Amino acid sequence: MCGIFGIIGSEDSALTVRDFRRLTERLFSLSESRGKEASGLAVLPSCKADSIYVLKSPAPASTLMGQSAYKQIFENGCFADDQKMTGVAIGHTRLVTNGSQLDEKNNQPVIYDDAIGVHNGIIVNVDELWAQHPDLERHTDVDTEVLLALIRKYYRESRSPFRAVKRAITEIRGMASFAIVFSDLNIVLLATNHGSLHMASGSASKPLIFASEDYTLRRLLDSKLGYDFQGYRIDQVKPGHAIMLDLESFERKHIDMKDEGADFSFAQRSVNRTIESISAGKADGLQSVIEVKKASVPARFEARVNRAGEVAASLKRCTRCVLPSTVPFIDFDEAGVCNFCRYHKSVDLRGRDALDRQLAPYRRPGSELDCVCSISGGRDSCYGLHYVVKELGMKPLTYTYDWGMVTDIARRNISRICGQLGIEHILISADIPKKRRNIRMNVLAWLRKPHLGMIPLFMAGDKQFVWYGNRVKRQTGLELDFFTFNLFEKTQFKEEYTGIQMWRPGADADKLGEELGVWRGLKLCAFYGKEFLTNGAYLNRSIFDTFYGFVTYYVLPRTFVPLFRYVPWREEEVEDTLLNQYDFEVATDTKSTWRIGDG
Repeated sequence: MCGIFGIIGSEDSALTVRDFRRLTERLFSLSESRGKEASGLAVLPSCKADSIYVLKSPAPASTLMGQSAYKQIFENGCFADDQKMTGVAIGHTRLVTNGSQLDEKNNQPVIYDDAIGVHNGIIVNVDELWAQHPDLERHTDVDTEVLLALIRKYYRESRSPFRAVKRAITEIRGMASFAIVFSDLNIVLLATNHGSLHMASGSASKPLIFASEDYTLRRLLDSKLGYDFQGYRIDQVKPGHAIMLDLESFERKHIDMKDEGADFSFAQRSVNRTIESISAGKADGLQSVIEVKKASVPARFEARVNRAGEVAASLKRCTRCVLPSTVPFIDFDEAGVCNFCRYHKSVDLRGRDALDRQLAPYRRPGSELDCVCSISGGRDSCYGLHYVVKELGMKPLTYTYDWGMVTDIARRNISRICGQLGIEHILISADIPKKRRNIRMNVLAWLRKPHLGMIPLFMAGDKQFVWYGNRVKRQTGLELDFFTFNLFEKTQFKEEYTGIQMWRPGADADKLGEELGVWRGLKLCAFYGKEFLTNGAYLNRSIFDTFYGFVTYYVLPRTFVPLFRYVPWREEEVEDTLLNQYDFEVATDTKSTWRIGDG
């Protein structure tokens, strides 16, 4: 997860402070989509400087860049005696997983001994690694620290930064793309085990620039910043590969960490340099994401809750399945069998041959990416990614829209499977505190006038995943995308609590959800309009986000390939694959693997 970026200059690059500031701010802005909960920057103004400066903030990059501490770096800080940038800067935009951003130690760049690093991804065995290495001292909750600690430990043992990195990366599980400045060695390391790391470089007189996404660098090179990017090209750091760069000679070494015989060394040196932390403090107007306020529950609603036991005991249920009489538009025959059972049709699979024919025009030669897979961290999308890679032999790029209700379990499972398969992952992060406040406002509004048909309003904020999926395809030039939803999960009842029937008796099982139509869409709009007009609490700051979600989900065209309309969903095979091949994590309060990724 998260976003990383950096600029590495040489003695010949002649990068002015003005150029450096513009490049940094543009990279910060472009990387913010990968994490808006914290940000940070480390700057070594030259390979001969006595200090490296580290700035962190529990606020998004757009806020950090307006703070006085950020301006201090450029105006009266590290560039006071050096008006050219001939060193390195690394930056980070954070989506919080391990460790609260309200504790500055958990934000990045992370400092361990003389190493300063930024990292995107999640190291899922972080606690195991600390336990296996009791000689290492832990200072933070963030997982990045264990990576730096291992590298420093193995460097002390081998005196080889290459062997240290290679050994450390074999011990971690999960996704890891990272940049580390070895302050005492004047060496910079870029490495990834899943490919979410790209670099742009030109001639020796130009700085090397890197970022988590290819699109970030393409946008930067197209920017009108007054800097000459002529001659630049963008390359991906492939999964399992690393780049080491000597800041004094600007010599660059490319490493395949799977090559057992590979080794090299730079000129050995020891630089005595201080690490200066610049405190950004708490950003103006920053609201804690853990703020909680009590909501008053209307007495009439509380009375309904108290009657729940009585109602449940009196429910009529289908004699063939578990559906109760409270399901919208259900009816029962003389034998007590519901209409869902009477009209049920098995999923009519199109078959593997039909799938192969559809995929054939999109397959690309060699290692070139040929498709996009959305991944939520739930079992459907994780198994779907496994099938696309292992069974279909496709080369996907994955993306996640994290709107604030993607659970940490889901995030870790994404990291597990993408790290193990070596798959590049694009994270699109919403303004998570804002999204959660929207949910809270709508829940409180609903409590004033409860109606089951309005429950989907709480989830309106996640519907933009459709729009972002289309955007990822445009940005990458990929035309094929998979959507791996399980056809046995039928959720049309959520809309049907509005009183509008979405399910048509006798409809094919694999076409439920496509029954909306213009007339039903208009009736849905009329229902929601009435509820909004009769409950003014719904007319809050979330309404624009809600409308946007409705339009993107119900109006925008979707052209994905539904994998499980072609190949069968086999429950035991899915669970066995995920649990035994990918160490899929499940929740502590249930044995089920279903829905544990959705907050």
